[in-house]
Amino acid sequence: MKIFFIAVLVMALLIGGAMGPISYAQCGGGKSMCVSEGGMAKGPINDECPVMEGKVKQDTQYTAEYNGKIVGFCCADCVKTFNTNPEKYYNSIPQVEK
Repeated sequence: MKIFFIAVLVMALLIGGAMGPISYAQCGGGKSMCVSEGGMAKGPINDECPVMEGKVKQDTQYTAEYNGKIVGFCCADCVKTFNTNPEKYYNSIPQVEK
């Protein structure tokens, strides 16, 4: 039984590691996977927080989906602020076509 458990654990780690990093967006209050058309997870469209102008890492856990795009933030508070008036902050992102 112990060997079976270890084998299952190893397989789960191997399969999980092969999938690569996945970006999540705060969609509808919960977490949902954001996947590009090619099936690979994609990061946020921006590299600067639209709320506080802090640095946004491509693998940030602080994201929101707006207009079909993933927007990254420097912290959880900025996600909350963005959700109060998303259009205002979204339009301030340089990468957004206007």
